[in-house]
Amino acid sequence: MYHVSRRQFLRWGTVGLGASVAGCTTQNETGDDNHDHDHEHDHDDGTDSAETSTENEIDPALQLNGTALSDAFPIELVEPDVEPFEGYADPEQRVANVHWHGEEISHWHFQPVEVTANGTRRIRTRFVDQSDQEIPIGPTEAYFQSVHTTEDTSDELVSIAVDEGHVTFSGETTGTGRVIFQLHDSGDETVLWTSPELEMKVIE
Repeated sequence: MYHVSRRQFLRWGTVGLGASVAGCTTQNETGDDNHDHDHEHDHDDGTDSAETSTENEIDPALQLNGTALSDAFPIELVEPDVEPFEGYADPEQRVANVHWHGEEISHWHFQPVEVTANGTRRIRTRFVDQSDQEIPIGPTEAYFQSVHTTEDTSDELVSIAVDEGHVTFSGETTGTGRVIFQLHDSGDETVLWTSPELEMKVIE
């Protein structure tokens, strides 16, 4: 199976940050999944961010204990049978991912994630680090995940079961809501990172 690396994305060209964010937002709202995005953006001085990035320039919002999440796509949701790998998911594997533009404006692509009422949707979560490596998660690993509905989402919309890297959404009543993914330190259960809100839709 072919997977996309950060460097390959860079070779395909870069776009200005403002234009990229605007394009992401527009296409994300319409649910258009026929697009890909560069993992890095040009600086105002024309230099490539991948060439100038150093450990000291990593976004503090992506810092974990001992590592840091990718500043391209820090989290991906993939089909449940996709095995761990280096890089980023192909379109046929991917369910949704977060495109990182900073803590305030980062957002999910390919939402909403749909599940049928009285049905289930199982996915696997991939947290990806600065080296494009998938971070192992689970009770015996350094990190584990939790998934929660937001406060303004009905408790009767969807139920959630987490099994290490896998998440099962069970649709209960039709409607829309939002969920968040959190990465915890397995030692003291501290929340180290919280994803942007992902739209969920329960359909007939």
